[in-house]
Amino acid sequence: MLVIFLPSRVWAQQVTVLRGGTLIDGTGASPQADTIIVIEDNRISSIGSDDIPVGASIIDVTGKYIVPGLWDKHLHYKDWFPELLATYGITSAFVQADQAMPWLHVQEEGIAKGKIPGPRMFFRERSFNVFGSVAEAAAELDAARTDYQRLRREQAPHGPLRTAECTVFGAEERLAMARAQEAGDTLALQHEYSPAEVQVLDHVHPAGIHPRLRGAARARRGPRARRP
Repeated sequence: MLVIFLPSRVWAQQVTVLRGGTLIDGTGASPQADTIIVIEDNRISSIGSDDIPVGASIIDVTGKYIVPGLWDKHLHYKDWFPELLATYGITSAFVQADQAMPWLHVQEEGIAKGKIPGPRMFFRERSFNVFGSVAEAAAELDAARTDYQRLRREQAPHGPLRTAECTVFGAEERLAMARAQEAGDTLALQHEYSPAEVQVLDHVHPAGIHPRLRGAARARRGPRARRP
């Protein structure tokens, strides 16, 4: 059994000691049995010491395992997720947040206050899509087509075959985008970007951005630069 403690301002108000558990610290080191872990100001202040601070709240975790909190790096958040994520040891989540930001910020606040048992939330509010090389995209497409043909020969169930078919379609699209990108004609943009965002992309992407897009960004005085 894992011991799961979620970040909360409540923890910052007290000293907590986890006593007797087996620690797996994630570094590759051997598990440490019968540990004493002191948590102060929402951070681990010591491991293995026999000195327990006066007035600390002691939790006996004998027979349990303590591991670092896990990350979910791509999460489309739903209202029933928090406790489910916590149950599986996920204490931080990178939330895809194109929509419903006010609601998500309320969820974030509830978690921070300890009213909702769930992971810390970090938001991706916008995406920059930069594609790989043509050679990489072509190899990905070849692999997808090979897998699709294999499933057809094996008369795979409808589900796996349909999934493989979608994978081929996606690989074909990425190859087309990679070719356009490598030619320097355009950067495949799926959103509207502000002039500042366009400037950032122009600096970090070696293929550059289509000059029409740069011109639109300079000319537009509103909050968004539309894709030409």
